[in-house]
Amino acid sequence: MITDAGFELLSLPPVEEPKQSLESGYAGWLGTSWQEDAAQTARLVEREARADWLIVDHYSLDSRWESELAGSVAGLFVIDDLANRTHACDVLLDQNFYAGLETRYDSLVPSSTQRLLGPSFAILRPEFGLKRAQGLKDRRDTVRNILVFMGGVDATNMTGRSLEALGGLLPPDCEVDVVVTPSNPWRTHIASLCDGDPRLKFHLGADMAELSSRADVAVAAGGSALWERCCLGLPSIVVPVAENQRVAADDLANHGAILLARPETLEAELPALWEQLLSSPDLRQRLAATSAALVDGHGAERICRSLMQASGNR
Repeated sequence: MITDAGFELLSLPPVEEPKQSLESGYAGWLGTSWQEDAAQTARLVEREARADWLIVDHYSLDSRWESELAGSVAGLFVIDDLANRTHACDVLLDQNFYAGLETRYDSLVPSSTQRLLGPSFAILRPEFGLKRAQGLKDRRDTVRNILVFMGGVDATNMTGRSLEALGGLLPPDCEVDVVVTPSNPWRTHIASLCDGDPRLKFHLGADMAELSSRADVAVAAGGSALWERCCLGLPSIVVPVAENQRVAADDLANHGAILLARPETLEAELPALWEQLLSSPDLRQRLAATSAALVDGHGAERICRSLMQASGNR
């Protein structure tokens, strides 16, 4: 995809023997030491191209790695949302919503670092902004179209569990778009669930902008797709399917942008939340307005302008 779009792709040498045991937690995801990775990256960048910006998006990397690369590029732009380690960068992006977001990185980045914080910087594909420009739906209308999407992998089968928990609570005349990806290990099971109910339409990959714009409500995971739904003002029951989604989901629920169902108590919580969502047009409209106010689909443009301005000031 990268090369087809006309961009050059530089690849690091493969790791001969994965060294996952080097460090625990996120640090082990790198598969090698940060020193080796930094040295390989520096050699590649210095040999092939003098970059204006190096964009770093990896939970295993921190200020140690970034400091090693500082002399090889003009600027360092770090994407993070954990706020659990220090960074040595010129610009930092955290596109998520957190209580206290403005001070979250105070002790983690230099005072000179420009911080791009919050969902107004959410990086969305252009089609979501285009759909939004066509106008947002009135969420007080009758619920007929429902979206279920639990992310790219859904290793714990939140899709199937959600469909089974809703059971007979689905309106008889509704249409439910159930989206999974080829990476979903439960896709065959989910497809069989959909085959057994004419209201359930199984999608192995889909145009998410189209499905989200036509949906009246959603039951879906956290993660980056959450901001796609917010952009289109889609009232959602959100299930955080990964540990790094939990804090943001809690804070969004407290802000009134989503309803929250916890994965460990999904079967107990989802039916009541579902009945609440479907029975209250005003609640759907409040969720839609609050979520849509967070994301307008122009986050990538704001980031680009910030980087161009920072380049011009150097």
